[in-house]
Amino acid sequence: MRRLYAASFGLAILALVLLVLTIVNEAFGYVALVYKVEPETISDRPLAELTEPELVALLVEKAPGQLPKMVSDTLSPLDLQTFARTPLSQSLAGKQVPAEYADKAPADIPTGERAVVMGQILSDNLTQEQILELIEATILQPTISESWPLFEGLFNRSAIEERLVELFPDEITRPELRFKSWLRLEMLTKPMDSNPLVSGVRTALLGTLYLLIIVVMTAFPIGIAAAIYLEEYADPNKWYNRIIETNIRNLAGVPSIIYGLLGLQLLVRFMGDPATGGLGITSGQAFGINDGTGRNIITAGLTLGLLVLPVVIINAQEAIRAVPPSYRDASYGLGATKWQTIWRTVLPSALPGILTGIILSLSRAVGETAPLVVVGASTFIVQDPGLFTRFTALPIQIYTWTSRPQAGFRELAAAAIIVLLVLLIAINTIAFVLRNQARRRLQV
Repeated sequence: MRRLYAASFGLAILALVLLVLTIVNEAFGYVALVYKVEPETISDRPLAELTEPELVALLVEKAPGQLPKMVSDTLSPLDLQTFARTPLSQSLAGKQVPAEYADKAPADIPTGERAVVMGQILSDNLTQEQILELIEATILQPTISESWPLFEGLFNRSAIEERLVELFPDEITRPELRFKSWLRLEMLTKPMDSNPLVSGVRTALLGTLYLLIIVVMTAFPIGIAAAIYLEEYADPNKWYNRIIETNIRNLAGVPSIIYGLLGLQLLVRFMGDPATGGLGITSGQAFGINDGTGRNIITAGLTLGLLVLPVVIINAQEAIRAVPPSYRDASYGLGATKWQTIWRTVLPSALPGILTGIILSLSRAVGETAPLVVVGASTFIVQDPGLFTRFTALPIQIYTWTSRPQAGFRELAAAAIIVLLVLLIAINTIAFVLRNQARRRLQV
């Protein structure tokens, strides 16, 4: 048995290492970039040698109408329309702004001066590398001709270069072979885009966080309360309590797609859009929101809450059941009521086990895709989600990117997987710390 255990443990570690290497291999690699406008045609010197004012001068010359949007996107927390009507001293608080234009909104600056002023703001507040990125995205507009994983690029670079020479004999039009890290900080702050070079996971990440908050606020209190009732109050000899227990354990093994269908019928249709016969609660129309349909964060979060509820109840029951009866007897002997005993003795003693169930539940909820697809998660959305608006989540976005044929999206999906894993590890770490603190308090 020891050998069998060691072999199975080693096999599990090997599978985990291979999984991590596969994800890293896809999240980093090499790409062949094709520019819509060749860098050599916009400057007589290499762009990397130009100073910030010189680079900004290129932006003013080649893309004057896009400079306000660049300033709004890179330096201001406001959207473009609000930024255009807000004085620069307010919309760019803490940034360097020309004194003579500080009290003016971009829309109030004369058209002939607006591009120069916006360019000066970019030059004063951005680094050379950041301005180069703006030039690349706005003027050069690169696209990916082909991509290669990290290990293939490292060990077969000469073969890749020979292939590019064969496909593009003309050196001027030959794509540039460049190392590309798809996992970057900017992808957390950028919305989705049809170009993988500038696409990010902000909307999907916010959607996932909102879903987890709804799950925590609904499934966990209800699940723990149900476990307390079943263990402390319910008579196990009653037939209806036995039916409840059996159904809860059976529900824990129901496929997630079934919960998606339940959420679609109950939360989206019955409690959703009145246009389809619903009550207008989950669509927001009962609260004066007229553009809701019921396919939103609320219904998705409640559906995931129903999905993990049986797991929460079962683990909380096991944790409460593991509390020694002597703890209860001692509490009763000191004159405590039943609820005081549960609240001050049983629950603190069962908290480590309850937190274990919470960890398992969150781990399942954060990676679910099928229920979200059924209740109406979007595959492409650029607006940050609200409670009653369209939404998406990281698993949905990863699935969408892996199914796209264009070069770059598969690698971008691998980077999004790393973001999802980091989020999951962070959540589990917090739960582990809370559980260990609860255990230490019990040992004192």
